[in-house]
Amino acid sequence: MSWHKAVLPDLVHYPYEMAALLRLALLQAGARTLDNFALALVFMPLEFITTDETCEAVDQLVARGFLERVDDAYVSANVLAIDVIERAVLPAQFRMEWNAAQASWPGPRRPQGS
Repeated sequence: MSWHKAVLPDLVHYPYEMAALLRLALLQAGARTLDNFALALVFMPLEFITTDETCEAVDQLVARGFLERVDDAYVSANVLAIDVIERAVLPAQFRMEWNAAQASWPGPRRPQGS
């Protein structure tokens, strides 16, 4: 998943919109099953809202420019906001550096004064 750096700060206080955007981007990319725990946590807010509220979240995403309306029934995720990139498509050098960075990450740091 590739998010534009401005999208997450804009949506951090709008979990329904973030979940809807991620779900629509994955569906647009052809992902039919999702067995990733982290993604399940992001999608969880969608379980607590009605269909009308989901449509409202989609309308808000269209207004923000993260989605583009194709017609009355369909929207398309703006690839400048969010794009799904297959791992196999990423350059080998990038994957190697990513794996090395993950292996050397010390984990979350405790806040100072704790």
